[in-house]
Amino acid sequence: MINAFAIGTRDNALIGIIDGISRALNGPEITAVLAYWISHIENNDIQVMSMDDTIERVTHTLSCIGQLLLLINLP
Repeated sequence: MINAFAIGTRDNALIGIIDGISRALNGPEITAVLAYWISHIENNDIQVMSMDDTIERVTHTLSCIGQLLLLINLP
């Protein structure tokens, strides 16, 4: 599996790399992957993605509650 991800804030970030990436990509390609995630960290994209995930989870929860209430109130 080839995967990389970043977590944290601009001041305290971490980039995770799955070991399959080192077997599948060469040096310049790995550098490009790291640069991609570093640019996300520098632009606070991780914070935006976290807010998006939170809003999505709240919306999903409210939708499930609405469906449950609809099911309970059916004659």
